[in-house]
Amino acid sequence: QETKVKSTQVCGAPGESLGAQKLQGWKSYWAFNKNKSSGLNGVATFVREDTVPVLAATQEVLGDAALDGEGRCLMTDHGDWCILNVYAPFVGAGAKSRVALERKMRFLAALERRMVKLRAACRHVLLVGDMNLTHRPFDVSLSRRMLHLSPCDGVV
Repeated sequence: QETKVKSTQVCGAPGESLGAQKLQGWKSYWAFNKNKSSGLNGVATFVREDTVPVLAATQEVLGDAALDGEGRCLMTDHGDWCILNVYAPFVGAGAKSRVALERKMRFLAALERRMVKLRAACRHVLLVGDMNLTHRPFDVSLSRRMLHLSPCDGVV
C-alpha cells in the first residue's frame, strides 16, 4: 500500500531515495517519490533481521526514470530471489482517465519487462503490493470501468 511519506520524514536527510527507520528487530527499505514533494506513491518493505538477509534494495526497478522516480516500485534482493513491492497507478473516472490508463499500462509493461529479465536470470520473483486491479466486473462500478472484458475475450 502507498506509504505517503517524504524521505525527510524517514531518513532525516532530503534527497535520499532509500532509508531505514530504527525498529527493533526489523530493517526497513523505502522508495520515495522524487518527482513531487507531497510524499505520494512511495512503498516500504520491512524485513525481520533474523531472517534471510537483504543484499541490496533499489527503487530503480523499471528502467524508466520517470516511473522509477515516482517511488511506486521497490526491489529487495535476497540472493536467489527478490521481492518487488508495488503500488501501481490508479485509474479513475473523468477527463484524464485515458491519460492515466496509458500511464498505468506503461507502468505494467515496464514491470513485466523487469520480471521477465529477472526470471531469465533464474531469479525467483515475489510480486507484492497494490496493483490497483480488479478482475470481476462487479468489483467496479459501471461508471468507472475502463476495459470491458468477458469470458469470450479469453480472460476469465
